[in-house]
Amino acid sequence: MAYREKVTIVRADEIATDIYEMCFSTKNIAKEAKPGQFVSVYSNDGSRLLPRPISICGIEGDTLRIVYRAVGKGTQEFSEKNTGMELSVLGPLGNGFPIEEGKGKRVMLMGGGIGVPPMLQTAKDLGTDTIICCGYRDELFLNEEFAAAGDLHIATEATPNTSDECPNTFSEHSDTTPNTSDECPNTHQMKLTNKQKDIVNFCSVPRSSREILER
Repeated sequence: MAYREKVTIVRADEIATDIYEMCFSTKNIAKEAKPGQFVSVYSNDGSRLLPRPISICGIEGDTLRIVYRAVGKGTQEFSEKNTGMELSVLGPLGNGFPIEEGKGKRVMLMGGGIGVPPMLQTAKDLGTDTIICCGYRDELFLNEEFAAAGDLHIATEATPNTSDECPNTFSEHSDTTPNTSDECPNTHQMKLTNKQKDIVNFCSVPRSSREILER
């Protein structure tokens, strides 16, 4: 069941360039929400009648977390909101992911760009045996939380990051053979685990992520 509520923002931050995180307390929406669902967020500007659909990134008690990219006037308005302000939200909407079906199985989650955030709560609920492939154009976000939630692999369109923070990074602009150095030991692992998974969930997968799955 979906609810239309006036919610209060409890946290609002920019976590990467033009990527914003917002957490807000709800009366009923969070209690009913499931990973993979979304909410419709309404503008306070009367000239913008249609709400903006934004996927749910996190669910904790009566608090929902959304992560979105500011690409137009509506989402730009949301990015300027601060803690304590209110918004009108409708949700939860959509079917969500089949979490119970995936428990106890080898699951692969693939998300690209702004399709990455809805995979986070899914990964947390499934457990650390989950294979997670996140695709980014360049700047990373939420990657540390994903790394704690499962077996994380990162695909980028920029130069691969081979720091300790992001060891399993593949760039589509690198050599045709994936980097198999000590810094990136698991880039070839995706070639093996591709045939070992039971369930694959996708959300906005970019070309760089698809190439890893196909290798």
